[in-house]
Amino acid sequence: MKVLPAPKASRRSSRVTLRDVAARAGVNHMAVSVTLNGTRGKTGVSTDTRERILRAAEELGYQANPIAQSLMTGRTGIVGLWLGDMETPFATHLMQSLHARAQSAGFDVQISNLSHERVRDPAALEQLVRWPLDGVIIFGPPQWVEILRQLPDRHSDATVSVGWHPVEGLDNVWWDLRPGAEEAIEHLVKAGYRSIGYVAGPWGFQESDLRFRAYSQAMAAAGLETHSIQLPGEKRTDALHTLRRRLREEPALDALYCYNDDFAIAARSILHELGKEVPKEVGLTGCDGLLEGLYMAPPLSTVHVPVEDISNRAWELLRRRMQDPESPLICDRVEAHFQPRGST
Repeated sequence: MKVLPAPKASRRSSRVTLRDVAARAGVNHMAVSVTLNGTRGKTGVSTDTRERILRAAEELGYQANPIAQSLMTGRTGIVGLWLGDMETPFATHLMQSLHARAQSAGFDVQISNLSHERVRDPAALEQLVRWPLDGVIIFGPPQWVEILRQLPDRHSDATVSVGWHPVEGLDNVWWDLRPGAEEAIEHLVKAGYRSIGYVAGPWGFQESDLRFRAYSQAMAAAGLETHSIQLPGEKRTDALHTLRRRLREEPALDALYCYNDDFAIAARSILHELGKEVPKEVGLTGCDGLLEGLYMAPPLSTVHVPVEDISNRAWELLRRRMQDPESPLICDRVEAHFQPRGST
């Protein structure tokens, strides 16, 4: 057996240090540290000295140590995105939009998927605050937000809530679905549909849900009877079995107003199975404005939630709160509106 010689120990790759930059700039080590790592308050470094240090750092290819920067500034350069229902396409779209906004501002991102079980699990909540964050954006119901904002050992109080409802005592961006829901039902009624069913998961029938409230009131105003189809969850897979059974039981329904686009896409598949033509025999509308709905045949009518606008507003609120913790609270309302397409 041939024995190969042991590999030689590799020399540690040379890394430019603060002392290297100090020697190149002709200044002391501390002046370089406060200039490149940042510090709270005034640095005491003159403009001329600062420029020499920055020029020397660039010439040498210096890369700042993030841990040292964190110790000096009290900032980590990391923000958290704590979002529920990330299995749904809408939550994924929102997460991607917020993530892109944070990264474009130079922040790293910690993403955590929330659930009813995790929000009530002390061990899981402890994991959320294990690493210090400069700020957090939370997407979830108000009761979740209330629990999460009061977690002990939070590195920063900078928190913004995004969701379907306003939240008191916190910066928040909320999308008002009521205008779009009213427009959707009015559109269906004007199009001649009379037996309009509301399709939702277990949370969609609460009085606080603006879609359900708008549906009930608009149907009453038109003198029409309501028809509710409750599904066991809020994902497309939750809809298929129950919705297939209910549509067979209620063949007289001539339109479906769905809690989200995921349910509407599932409904379109089932209607096709049952030989129902959309929109000639059954009108169909969703809520969210998923891009996927545009590629259905026919394209899905929907209550459009402007995710990019919401993400920009939420990020600006978080940036403002991180920079000025004492600034006044802002509750930013965004209206969602109905987009009629081929399915109605």
